[in-house]
Amino acid sequence: MFLLIDSGDHDFTFPYVGVEQWITSLNVQVEVPWKPFYIDGQVGGYITKYAQNDYSLTFATVKVRKNHHQF
Repeated sequence: MFLLIDSGDHDFTFPYVGVEQWITSLNVQVEVPWKPFYIDGQVGGYITKYAQNDYSLTFATVKVRKNHHQF
């Protein structure tokens, strides 16, 4: 099972620090430490990948313009 959780870096409804605390409470192992990802040569946000047994979870903070993003 794969799960992607994203959070805008200026999201005041669901701040990313709260999501990070929730993920920490799951006690899953970090597979790929926090690192930036790039879109058109600019930082688009940051990701951390977690894995445990047959499960993986990717947490991404997304640099948001005009309060929306596209995948």
